[in-house]
Amino acid sequence: MFYSIVRFFLNIIYLSFFRLTVIGLENIPEKGAVIIAGNHVSLLDPPTLGVACRKRPVCFMAKSELFANPLFAFIIKNLGAFPVKRGMSDRSAVKNALTILSEGRVLGMFPEGTRSQNGLLGRAGPGIFTLAGRAGVPVVPAALLGTGKIGLKTPFPKLKVVFGRPLFFPDKAADKSVLQERADRLMQEIQFLLTMHQNSG
Repeated sequence: MFYSIVRFFLNIIYLSFFRLTVIGLENIPEKGAVIIAGNHVSLLDPPTLGVACRKRPVCFMAKSELFANPLFAFIIKNLGAFPVKRGMSDRSAVKNALTILSEGRVLGMFPEGTRSQNGLLGRAGPGIFTLAGRAGVPVVPAALLGTGKIGLKTPFPKLKVVFGRPLFFPDKAADKSVLQERADRLMQEIQFLLTMHQNSG
């Protein structure tokens, strides 16, 4: 209920002020577990991606520092977020992620691990495909355009989210080099979507 209410008001803001355009919604399965992976340039990327997914609620991994404030922690927890400790193996976060996927829900991730400071796409680690392999779920690449422009000079730039075709590898590859190759391919797909739609209005 809380999620639905918040998203209702965010929908109004994103459609009225940010003039959000969403492309490729057909690439998100209507039901069943899936990971949606996007580029990360702004603090507003999670709500932007959540609104863009329209009918399906999205649970996000969020850096543990965001949970330091009790009020903010209460809000984002009720929006489906859970903490992850960056720069280390966080078994609790992995367990939470696998639980979400085992329940047939949508997990949102930003595989670069942190926000890009220069707007350029960074490299993803193999962790996202470790999760995808263990859960046996597809990964949908997502390109978020315009969120990096949000600021005092341009508080409401036009935003666009583009979802690409799902990447699915049925084998549970344990080899780290194979998982890294898959992560690299994911980022190539996201870069392709960014390049294709950057100047398309």
